Amino acid sequence: MGTGGTAEIRASEVQKAAGILGADIIRTFDWGDTKLEDSYDKRLELARIIRATRPKIILAPYPHVGHGRRQSHPDHVASA
Repeated sequence: MGTGGTAEIRASEVQKAAGILGADIIRTFDWGDTKLEDSYDKRLELARIIRATRPKIILAPYPHVGHGRRQSHPDHVASA
């Protein structure tokens, strides 16, 4: 639903950013654009991955900051 690119462009950006950050664990979920909700089921799914991979650092959006002239994306707020 975004206007700033395609799923293919975003996937490429993720890979490039992960390389720059030295990230070796990337998970992508098809939960629907603008449909993400903070739910028990989603928390369990994420907890399973965190427990299995035991990352030292987890990066997540800060929910209360807009970018540019727009408010924060609803999925960023929910995931934060």
